[in-house]
Amino acid sequence: MQKTPKYLIYNATIGKLPDDLLMISVFVQKDDAITFLQKHEYYELGWCREGSGIFVVGNKVLPYQSNDVICIPPGEAHLARSLSGHSSEWVYFFIDFHAILPDPGILARLSGEHFRNIFRSREIIGILERILAIDANKSAQRTLHLRAELLHLAAELVERAQNEEKGESGNTDSHLNPEAFARIQKAVDYFVLHYGEKIQIPKVASLCALSRTHFRRIFLAATGMTPQHYLNHFRIGMALTLLRETDASIAEIAFSCGFPTLSSFNRQFQIEAGTSPTRWRAMFHNEKRRKRGRIRQEKIRG
Repeated sequence: MQKTPKYLIYNATIGKLPDDLLMISVFVQKDDAITFLQKHEYYELGWCREGSGIFVVGNKVLPYQSNDVICIPPGEAHLARSLSGHSSEWVYFFIDFHAILPDPGILARLSGEHFRNIFRSREIIGILERILAIDANKSAQRTLHLRAELLHLAAELVERAQNEEKGESGNTDSHLNPEAFARIQKAVDYFVLHYGEKIQIPKVASLCALSRTHFRRIFLAATGMTPQHYLNHFRIGMALTLLRETDASIAEIAFSCGFPTLSSFNRQFQIEAGTSPTRWRAMFHNEKRRKRGRIRQEKIRG
């Protein structure tokens, strides 16, 4: 069995946060090899605005892509690297939830080897966007508005963790192996660069100098998914971005993301997102309209 490599752990002390609430940092993540991990004294919420790569969190290796969110509790060792030859842009929010919540113990679910630190949530990204807008505004009510949004953020995070616990089905993606991931790194890079094309898994296995059977076993140990599942998951993630940010038709998005037929795209989208592409896009735009309405109301009240 592969052993988890031993990383040097670095305490990256942040110190006192502005207004005793949070600090926001925009960071460009390079593709440097991970040789150490760092940990902070506050909760860290990260929003990947562009790019893809991996995050090592403790003994977990978690792939990320654009519009993923990561949640790292205080004291949990972590570090990221972007896809080879690329960089990614993150916005990080360092938050002192213990100074905000009447009972910080409710956040206990947001830690441990079974917690899936990286996820995708339109609701949480919406809160992070509002926090950015409030922080930039610097109004007299800034601290009050920030506190309200941070309470909302904590509630959304806990609810998401609770829902995930209820839906546990024996997935193995919470016990991931950094050493195994290094052996299939070329395959992940290939998937990310060529996801819109027809991909033959045996060809990708050969990039890693592995037989198809051995490749599948190591890939599962490294990511918690089979190669085909990982590829489909990534393709649907890209499709979600196109549905959200473009007016391209469902068929155009399906083919651009590497699906040979519209029916295969619809079927895989239902598996990954729990609804149809058309309904998902409508839900997103409805939420966007509601958000604009809330912003107009806040401006009127302000």
